[in-house]
Amino acid sequence: LQNRLAARQFRYSLMQYMRSDQFAPQIEVTTEAIQGLFKEPSRLQRWNVAVRASSQQDGYEAARAIDGDPRTIWHSRWEPAPDRPPHELVLDLRHPRTLHGFRYLPRGDQSNGRIARYRIHVSDQTDDWGDPAATGVWQDSSDWQEARFARPRQGRYVRLWIESEVDRRPFASAAEVELIVAE
Repeated sequence: LQNRLAARQFRYSLMQYMRSDQFAPQIEVTTEAIQGLFKEPSRLQRWNVAVRASSQQDGYEAARAIDGDPRTIWHSRWEPAPDRPPHELVLDLRHPRTLHGFRYLPRGDQSNGRIARYRIHVSDQTDDWGDPAATGVWQDSSDWQEARFARPRQGRYVRLWIESEVDRRPFASAAEVELIVAE
């Protein structure tokens, strides 16, 4: 602030306004609401990761799976008719990274769309995924689920290939996804 003339002037003007008789706020904002505006970005947001899904419902876009907010979710399309599995979520890490696994947070409000059978691929290209880095079946739970790789994998792209949902419905969803990296 001390080295930025425009910021100093803005602060000065704002403080003068707040001290004046013209300052008459109509609503009260809690400290928690203000602090919520300054939440720490997720690792994937800091890396500027792009994400796309093979299917997404309006208002439940793929970006919600990496926004660091477990209250928002990505969900495959259900209207006007559900897209059938398999579904995929593809992360573009922008450049190759060494990964040790994948973490998935299912939606917390209900089981609809929770992923059961999955495959995770890591690759430098999206037209040849090669052998999966991990395969398995996640539990019907709202807790974080993990898929550890047998060996570290390096690549620019990560694909979560969703074969089925916990109740065999045609949906897929995720509150958050994260990558396990070497610390």
